[in-house]
Amino acid sequence: MTDWSAVLVGFVVGVVASVFAFALPVIGHVGAGLIAGLTAGALAGPVGALGGLGVFAAGIVVALVFAIDSAIGGAVGGFLAD
Repeated sequence: MTDWSAVLVGFVVGVVASVFAFALPVIGHVGAGLIAGLTAGALAGPVGALGGLGVFAAGIVVALVFAIDSAIGGAVGGFLAD
């Protein structure tokens, strides 16, 4: 069952952290998401924290897949430009 109070507090923490994230464009927004996720997970208990880490791991996998795609595209483009 979803702990809606944890979701609401995590959302509010995420919004507040995102306002301050403009000072550090990339790192700030990633940090704001992590802070919000960890807050909501901590309020939901150990199962919520594990779920938050699973989502973070899935995000890392997706980022690596997109990075590999960009690297291959750049290598092919550089090869064809010469």
